[in-house]
Amino acid sequence: MSPLDLLVSVLVVAAMGSVGLDIDARRLESVRATRRLLPAIFLVNYVGVPLVALAAAASLPVDAQVREGVLLCALAPGGASATLIAARMRADAAVAAAVVIATTATSVVLTPLLVAAVLGGGDASTMFAVAGRAGLTALAYQALPLALGVLVRRLHPGAATRLLPWTSRIANAALGVLVVGLLATRSAELLAVGVAGLTLALIVTLAGLGLGVLAAPRAPESTRMALGVTTAIRSLSLALVIAAHHFPEPGTTQGILVYGLLMYLATLGLAQWRLRGP
Repeated sequence: MSPLDLLVSVLVVAAMGSVGLDIDARRLESVRATRRLLPAIFLVNYVGVPLVALAAAASLPVDAQVREGVLLCALAPGGASATLIAARMRADAAVAAAVVIATTATSVVLTPLLVAAVLGGGDASTMFAVAGRAGLTALAYQALPLALGVLVRRLHPGAATRLLPWTSRIANAALGVLVVGLLATRSAELLAVGVAGLTLALIVTLAGLGLGVLAAPRAPESTRMALGVTTAIRSLSLALVIAAHHFPEPGTTQGILVYGLLMYLATLGLAQWRLRGP
């Protein structure tokens, strides 16, 4: 396991565990209410964001490999760090966790189908196998800590209250190290992709935020913000795994990492702005 994989694993486990430790009866009810929103959630994640990405990519003079990388991100929902960022911006982290698990589970099938249709990439059966392994691993890292946190909260509320600050600190620290590390090691690539590449990544990120919020216009604000964040934060892990097997050009990986940097900077910036609000 590479240092990046280890860091992401710690982030996901700590973030999902924190959500589970904090789920009370009210939050559980909001998660149950999210079930009726699933058609809209899937629509914006698997149709809305990809269509915006394709339209923007067609209208901007973006390098072909960078374009592939950003489009892979647009086709791969389920970024688990959305739960942590949702909590930072006072959104409903429990709803965010439920959406992340739902999109991760469906991405095992839908993302390879979309990638094969939009980008090609060779043998579809191999792509399904690659996405399936990555998706099942991601689900384990997401669902098990979440379920364990819920169980501890139900059986030992006092212990959950004591553990929650520590798991939150670990998750926030891991996210901070991840973003700073990406900036330190990949900041030159932000400039290398050019204005068009940066614009494409930013358009896709902002489209995710906007479409996610619009997916549930009558829902509480905390739910709408959670949907916005979970739609903007894509699964870099899934995009990188597919790229490694089917789109191995360096520029494709560059496009994925540039998108990752911009999605974190945009969503964390929004979180900070909301924290300063009333």
